[in-house]
Amino acid sequence: MGRVTSSFSKGTSTADPVLIDPNTPAESKAKAPPLEVQTTSTLVVAGLASSASVLPGTLPLPFPVPVPGIRLTASTPNGPTYSGTSSSYIDLVEPIDLTDTEPHLMNNLKHLFPNLPKVSLPGTKDYVPMQDLFTSPAVSFAYERGWRQGFMAAGFPGVEKEYEMARDFFASSPSQPPAVVVDMSCGSGLFTRRFALENNGYERLLACDYSDSMLVETRSRYVQAEFEARKKNKDTPTPPILDLIRLDVANLPFRTSSIDCLNAAAAMHCWPRLDSGLSEIHRSLKPGGLFFASTFLSRYFSKVGAVNSKDIKKQTFQMFESAESVKEIICKAGFLEEDVEVTLLEPACIIIKAKKAAEGGDDEPLQIDKNETQTDVVTATVVEENELAETTQSPSDDWEVEI
Repeated sequence: MGRVTSSFSKGTSTADPVLIDPNTPAESKAKAPPLEVQTTSTLVVAGLASSASVLPGTLPLPFPVPVPGIRLTASTPNGPTYSGTSSSYIDLVEPIDLTDTEPHLMNNLKHLFPNLPKVSLPGTKDYVPMQDLFTSPAVSFAYERGWRQGFMAAGFPGVEKEYEMARDFFASSPSQPPAVVVDMSCGSGLFTRRFALENNGYERLLACDYSDSMLVETRSRYVQAEFEARKKNKDTPTPPILDLIRLDVANLPFRTSSIDCLNAAAAMHCWPRLDSGLSEIHRSLKPGGLFFASTFLSRYFSKVGAVNSKDIKKQTFQMFESAESVKEIICKAGFLEEDVEVTLLEPACIIIKAKKAAEGGDDEPLQIDKNETQTDVVTATVVEENELAETTQSPSDDWEVEI
């Protein structure tokens, strides 16, 4: 995939050990046939994000930069076919239409160009704010130009510190180093770049998002960061295999028990089908697999005018009222109570560390009775702000803006 070391190289056909058809029934995802990812001879043109430069090491341009690539297809026997390019990502949300009856020449010409970005606009019938806000190229452009840094007002410790928290947690994985790591809802690739380029020893990294524009932003920023890292140090260790995947977190294209560690930074509040997403994450993790996440309490969103509605299609973000309620949600997805730690960084940042139970355990996942009183609610680990003074942003947090 361009300069990114990928599983999918030109002229190959790969039976992927992790990726499966996302439309496989959940009960069959453990033994589902692998996606066969093939490269074709079809050249395509893919547009990079506005942060990209024409070549690594050159100045960014304020408009999308077209670059060539090779078209990829992914399919299973008798299943739908998905597509992607070697210079963008594989789309495992929307299959391609194989019933196209256009003349051969016109069809080939059409495939020279990338699919149009899947952008949903406010006011349209199918617009879901928490899902579709980040499909906008304008949001992708702004994400590392002040948007993400603004999270510190809610108590977020800064990208560098948060990455270190996730990295250190993943160091307790039963697999050392973890073989397969997922950066879920990767956004512009703030954490993807760090997981890939800081010599963590991972074999494979999957950067995943629902937003086309965010995935393209991730790629262009990663290519630039990898170039800069090698320019500074020619002996920089080879980064892990990195594949970019468009997916729906509520319907993951991962084989059951195939993922060692999964990171979801500032993401859960943007998942419309939250319960399904968390259940899918639990299913995908290996026994002993680790889940690290950060999110907001609703008290922060009330200050920024976010809409709270019973209609998920109108609600701006998921509204988490307390650390305790967040822990309930995580446990409902299948994680055991004793394996979940939820920490509050005042005033409104939630940090989640969860471990999937090892196989053969006698404990059952916590069952939450909706009729229970407040006194029966699961307690969470709540850390006061003065106990986390060390989580203040370090000077190195400017790194994500520079690259």
